[in-house]
Amino acid sequence: ASVEKGRTLVRLLERHGHARDRVLVKLAATWEGIEAARVLQSEGINCNMTLIFCLPQAVECAKAG
Repeated sequence: ASVEKGRTLVRLLERHGHARDRVLVKLAATWEGIEAARVLQSEGINCNMTLIFCLPQAVECAKAG
């Protein structure tokens, strides 16, 4: 769900003249959010991970890109 919402948001903003590199999708650093960030980052969609409470969680976010 997060991947599709991120893609939809970027498409909508691009249609209104906003550059993809000016969009930042905010995702919770849950397992699903980290996996969504991995996919979105690979498509050139910037992500901001939130709700990071421990070092292993931060490491996984960093690995996602």
